[in-house]
Amino acid sequence: MRLTLSSVNDNKNKPGFDLADTSRVFNRKTIRKGVILFLFISIAALAGIFLYSNTENSLEAFSNLKPVYLLLIIPLSFLDLWLGGLRIHVFTRKLNPGASTWLSFRANLANIFMGAVTPSQTGGGPAQLFILHQGGISVARGMSIGVINFLSTIVFFVIASGGALLFLGGSFSSKVVNHLIVAGFVVFCLQFIVVLTALLKPSIFERFFHFLTGFFTRAPRIAQKVEGLRKWFGQFVEHYRDTCKFFFYKELLVVVQSFVLTGVLYLNKFTLAYFIMKGIGGTGGFIDVIAIHMLIFFISYFAPSPGASGVAELTTAALMSSVISRNLLPVFTLLQRFFLLYIPVILGVFTVLGAVRGTETENTPGDSTNKSGEI
Repeated sequence: MRLTLSSVNDNKNKPGFDLADTSRVFNRKTIRKGVILFLFISIAALAGIFLYSNTENSLEAFSNLKPVYLLLIIPLSFLDLWLGGLRIHVFTRKLNPGASTWLSFRANLANIFMGAVTPSQTGGGPAQLFILHQGGISVARGMSIGVINFLSTIVFFVIASGGALLFLGGSFSSKVVNHLIVAGFVVFCLQFIVVLTALLKPSIFERFFHFLTGFFTRAPRIAQKVEGLRKWFGQFVEHYRDTCKFFFYKELLVVVQSFVLTGVLYLNKFTLAYFIMKGIGGTGGFIDVIAIHMLIFFISYFAPSPGASGVAELTTAALMSSVISRNLLPVFTLLQRFFLLYIPVILGVFTVLGAVRGTETENTPGDSTNKSGEI
């Protein structure tokens, strides 16, 4: 089959790929619970770090924050948001030439916010898909964008974290930290295998679903659900592969841009963290801070808590303790999370609340435009 952009665009007209029941993604009650849990775990972790350090001396670090570094930190924080949106936009502008940069920026904010308030950050992907869907990007094509960017992230983290471990050597004697690093490598590798298998050898999943259907022959309801999932997955993989093939064979430069932007995005985050450390009086080296943050983000990426709360704070304090004094740990951890996560989360609230209002309007009983919650 000769793959063109028009053939990829035609996929959006095929059945089975609308975001069904968006209330599961954009639900005020679910969001409220997630926000409370995220805040509770984050505050508890930060409080523990403050108690571990000398609290009085730690608070003094705030007053000693050098304003000149804020002139570097604040622009880098917003550059972080822009790069996150741009990493999406390089794809959307090919799939939908009329798509604005603002759409990708909103999708990135929704991803960050919903990832911060759902376990294992599972709400981030669906939130990004929904915002893109509102902008005319089909779910299958939106998923392809997420998957290619995810592959870029996996490759970057595996290479960067491996290099960081070699550079830092035996700096970390904690068995917990070492176990978390190993667990991160295992999870990343498994995810990478699943994504590549779906792209290159989807028949393996087809056989797996057939096996499950046969296994549950004595439980007809379960077997029926498995069969329905098999059909949906088969259709989805077909559309997903078409879009991926389009990018890898026809628009390879966009894939390369994704890899480059992923590296720039995370290096910007690490650089921001370095200036935060310098701003509060830390003396750690630039390369040391970069290497440490490669491991911090690597460990936190698949943390089970909402927004990696708890895990990210404690890991940051544990690893940064090798380059900054104990009393600076809580201040650094708080500022690092504030500029790299809390600001995007606060901005993401407005994007998600707008989507919630739109969904609730569409699903209002008696509304002639309502179609069983379909988008």
